[in-house]
Amino acid sequence: MKNICIVFDHPYTVDACHNEPHNRSFSAALVTEAQKSYEKAGVTVDVIDLHKDGFDPVMHKEDLIAWRKKR
Repeated sequence: MKNICIVFDHPYTVDACHNEPHNRSFSAALVTEAQKSYEKAGVTVDVIDLHKDGFDPVMHKEDLIAWRKKR
C-alpha cells in the first residue's frame, strides 16, 4: 500500500475546488482531482491544508514564552 501526503496552501482552502464565482481555485481543483485519482488507484492520500488549519510559521513572542513555561 502506498501513501501520499499533499501539502496545500491557498486562502480559499482546498474546498474551493468547485467553480463558484469568488470562491474558486485552480490549485484546489488540481489537488482534489489528484486525490481522487490516487485513491482510485488504491493509494492512501493525506491532504494537509495549511490555510484551513490556521498554520502560522512564525514563532511569536507569546509562543516562545508558552514553550519555555511548558504550557
